[in-house]
Amino acid sequence: MERLREFRSSFWFYDIMGYLLPGFFFVCLVIIDYDLSTIMRFNAAHKDGLVSLSLENVHFKMEYFFNFLTWNTDSDFKFTTILIMLLFCYVLGHIIAAISSYLIERLFNSGLLKFPSQNLLDNGKRTWLQRRFKNYTRAFDDDFIVKFKSIFAVRFGSEPKNKDVFWLCFADITNRSPMGFNRVTHFVNLYGFSRNISGALLIYIILRILVSAISTIDVYTLIILGFYFSGALIMTKNYLKLYYRQCAELYYHFYALHTDKELNNPIQN
Repeated sequence: MERLREFRSSFWFYDIMGYLLPGFFFVCLVIIDYDLSTIMRFNAAHKDGLVSLSLENVHFKMEYFFNFLTWNTDSDFKFTTILIMLLFCYVLGHIIAAISSYLIERLFNSGLLKFPSQNLLDNGKRTWLQRRFKNYTRAFDDDFIVKFKSIFAVRFGSEPKNKDVFWLCFADITNRSPMGFNRVTHFVNLYGFSRNISGALLIYIILRILVSAISTIDVYTLIILGFYFSGALIMTKNYLKLYYRQCAELYYHFYALHTDKELNNPIQN
């Protein structure tokens, strides 16, 4: 029962970190893009800097956003709009997560770099791109790889050869080490947040460029999109770092559970 409660708390935490916050962040990107570019254009039109910005001469999207959240606040249903907003951001976060999972995790990560669960146990030759991301694609020391594979073979009856290694180790940690399970899922929350925030930035940039077919993009919007793209690169790098840490933590915990002492007395299922 205690492990079930821990699983539920981890599940709800990922709902917030992985879905709700990235969805809300995407809404903020729209507002920041519109309002900040509006301020830039306004300042460019009044280079003397003596004309003050006010809601009488500049219309901000932030104004509509706050009006939406505070609408009908005197009634018994004053939280209705907030709940609607949370539901919208949550659903939007799922859409962002699905797209970012395909773009960042499947095409870039798995297709070009390979997952750290594979790289950690493989000291073979790396591609040019993998060498560029050497902190993400580096393997364990040869001695540790040999010992890990030996322990894995004793535990599961065969040497690790495919992607099932990660999930077998994860299942073992889940059943045997609550602390290890919490550490691994902690990194899932962190790298999921980073990946989906990066995905939100990239999705917005793509949509904004597509919209430019009917609404031209000026230099101020390009500056903002440049900042968005820089943010996407930073969050992608953070995602790779956290994803690597998660896989390394998992293998270390698995190794620590099954020491050389246990090799002479294999665990009975």
